[in-house]
Amino acid sequence: MDLLVKQSKEHWVFGSYQYNGTLNKDNKWANLVPIGVQWGNDPEVNDGWGAYTNPIPIVTRMNSDLKETIINDLEELPPTHLGWNGRLNGPADKYLSSCMSCHMTAQVPVKSQMSPLFIPDPHARPAVGDAMWMKWFRNVPCGEPFDRSE
Repeated sequence: MDLLVKQSKEHWVFGSYQYNGTLNKDNKWANLVPIGVQWGNDPEVNDGWGAYTNPIPIVTRMNSDLKETIINDLEELPPTHLGWNGRLNGPADKYLSSCMSCHMTAQVPVKSQMSPLFIPDPHARPAVGDAMWMKWFRNVPCGEPFDRSE
């Protein structure tokens, strides 16, 4: 389950929860465990594929270099993949993305894919971590389109 809250005229805060059925609480809503919160994309953190990219999680890999993402260190949180380089992302989302990097692409008319991984021509996709890739991992204020007209 994801939450998005408009914090101010310029900032969003994203939160994500993961269901942990092994907790087996009577109130099934109490089995939702908060993964963390994100209020920016940490555009200065660029480790290419990175040691925190975790497509098949056995443990949750947290990146202490991130300053705009907090991941909860809770026993109730089962091992989960996070987004690119440890950014917040939901458990069903692409592990080379983040909550903010996908949602900030929303605009009409649509000009960019939700992720560089969704660009139809594989030869046109940027390499993970290069300057074009980082277009999805910058901080875009509320109300500013992802793709600005020149």
